[in-house]
Amino acid sequence: MVELGNRNYFGKNREGFYAENFLTHGEIKFNEKIAGEIFEGKYSYWSIINPNIGYKIQLTKNLSIDPSVGFNWKWEVRGKGDIDNKYFDNFVFKAGVRLGYTF
Repeated sequence: MVELGNRNYFGKNREGFYAENFLTHGEIKFNEKIAGEIFEGKYSYWSIINPNIGYKIQLTKNLSIDPSVGFNWKWEVRGKGDIDNKYFDNFVFKAGVRLGYTF
């Protein structure tokens, strides 16, 4: 997955609450043998609606933790091979925690 975007902090010094949005491209390639059958293909998508809100906590001078929640709205590229794009959700909620180290 490749993401390009911006993050805007509501406080000072790149800490505290923030909002962010990314342009995202993801691609998954399949080449699996399941129950004796070979499945192969490619699923890919683009997203320009990919907002998150979060809170960055500076633990030490160089170490931070960053919980966030958001969603992703995907525009799918037609699948190749055995991928038919029928069983993938376009609207996906997400939550995560990032651990950061500043050099």
